[in-house]
Amino acid sequence: MAPKEKKKPETEGQAGLVLALSPLFAAMGCLVLMLLSGAVPSLLLLRPTPAGTSAALALLRACRTGHLAAVALRVASPVLYLLSLVWIFRVIHRRGSRETLAGAMAIASSVLLFFAVVAVTTLKDDPFTLQDQFKEDIRQLEAGLEERSQLFLYPVGAPDSMPGLEDRVLTRRRAIGPDTGWRWFSLAFPDALDFSPEPEGFFDETRDPQWNLEHGQLYELAYTSNFHLVASAAPVAR
Repeated sequence: MAPKEKKKPETEGQAGLVLALSPLFAAMGCLVLMLLSGAVPSLLLLRPTPAGTSAALALLRACRTGHLAAVALRVASPVLYLLSLVWIFRVIHRRGSRETLAGAMAIASSVLLFFAVVAVTTLKDDPFTLQDQFKEDIRQLEAGLEERSQLFLYPVGAPDSMPGLEDRVLTRRRAIGPDTGWRWFSLAFPDALDFSPEPEGFFDETRDPQWNLEHGQLYELAYTSNFHLVASAAPVAR
């Protein structure tokens, strides 16, 4: 029988390097999953909104699902990574050298520490409270029990996003009026609401409240209690 050909040192070195770096490749896979979770709300918002469902309700449902997916993956990432390491080290034990094992363990320890920090930080931010706020606002909209106020709007609005959704899908505006005791507070208008306030009806801070009541434009606004997400907006007849 002809003797078996020995593997070239270059080939063995390349295989050992790949095995040593495999914990890093597994970490990249976990990170990709975490990043993909951020796309969940955007994908849900691409679906046609069911008849009778407000823009605010569709947005809250999508953001709640996206936030839940992101939290689940961040908390589960150390476990997913550990499971991948079990398989990786079994392969290294059969095919790799001590040097390969040492290199893989060094990389794995650093990455595992990173995922552990991510999981602890996520839990420290109390994601369960945010989920409760999503549920409360969703139930409020489903029952038609939004808070209602007649308010003036500030001229300048700022694009903003919702928790669990990176896309800027709403405009945040300040509002004021007798229903708030003439104190400013923030409201979030979904872009899908397709609401455009009258430019000449904005609240004028250089004038007193009575002047604004006579010359400004009040809006009947329905919004949620937690996120102040506007479900409907209509001008009040002067």
